Amino acid sequence: MIDNEVDAAPPPAAPARRAAIRLEMQRLRPHLHAPASPLRHFPGPSPVPYHRISFPMRWWRTIAATAAIVAGAYFAVPLLLNLLVRALPDRQLPILGGGTAMAVSLFKIAMFIPAVLLAARFIERRRPGNVSSVAGRLRWPWLGLCLAAALASQVVLFVELFVLVLVFSPEMPAAADAALPARQEPWEYVLAGGLIILVLGVFQSAAEEYLTRGWLLQAIRFASPWPGIIVQAVIWTALHGTGPGPGSVGLLVYGLIIGWLTVHTGGLEAGIAKHVVHNGTLFTLQILISGLTPLDPSQSAADAVGWIGTAAWITSTAFYVGVVVILTKALHQWRDHSGPPTWAPPGFAITTGETNADAAPVPQEPASFVHQPAI
Repeated sequence: MIDNEVDAAPPPAAPARRAAIRLEMQRLRPHLHAPASPLRHFPGPSPVPYHRISFPMRWWRTIAATAAIVAGAYFAVPLLLNLLVRALPDRQLPILGGGTAMAVSLFKIAMFIPAVLLAARFIERRRPGNVSSVAGRLRWPWLGLCLAAALASQVVLFVELFVLVLVFSPEMPAAADAALPARQEPWEYVLAGGLIILVLGVFQSAAEEYLTRGWLLQAIRFASPWPGIIVQAVIWTALHGTGPGPGSVGLLVYGLIIGWLTVHTGGLEAGIAKHVVHNGTLFTLQILISGLTPLDPSQSAADAVGWIGTAAWITSTAFYVGVVVILTKALHQWRDHSGPPTWAPPGFAITTGETNADAAPVPQEPASFVHQPAI
């Protein structure tokens, strides 16, 4: 180097360099760092559809994360719980009694929630909230609206069952009443144990959505959402049993419908709401009528219903989907799509079908805006 040549500027300090890298990564992959909906709490325009969120991830990371989920939540956790249950007197917890087996089964399935989120964070190295929705987290107000719609669809289900049974099987109510087992526990045990089972049932229902409509749907990497929807619906049906007849058909159709609804709304809230309300209603009725002892976790869902129950279930699900789609369209109409959201990083704009050349530039965000380390 010539002596009189001016030395080059020193490299930036390490913290400033890391902050610049994070901002650049956030600009390139906004769906991995920032909410993609202008109001965050409800479905809205997203730069990346729900089923394509995992596209920037390397394929081997997704395979490794899936293997870790299966090894941890499907094999290791159930094995450990089975060993603990064997150490209990009569293999029952005092407060649960005959419902211990059902509670343990629900807890096993609920463990898929932390397994999926930890795999997304530490193996795929992406924001785990993107499994929940394109907003980067569960949209609780939207989940509340979906719960209200799910309750309405559950009322439709029971009305349909009543009408179909009267029309096609008028002798079924008497036979069902005669077959109901008697309650064996006192009411204080039924209420306390039933509350525990209902709480576990909420997490169990959400865990099944995180595993199938969440992880599996995003792991099947195609431009079209349908390959992922079909694969997760088939696996969802297989996980509930492979019995012949209407039960398996109903599970498969339900998986396809809710899979499409997940992509349409950009998150798991709609599927979680329907799943929680449906399972919670059935658990509540069974516990109040028969108590905890008759709860049988080994019963296959594919064999639990006939054609009448399957027809009513699918029809009520179609009603629920219609209500959710109407709510989604109404929420879109309440928005102003004229410009990028306030959280957007510099130089980023959402494509909404119409240009906005006069939109004001987005102010620079401080380095603290980035919540996740660069990938």
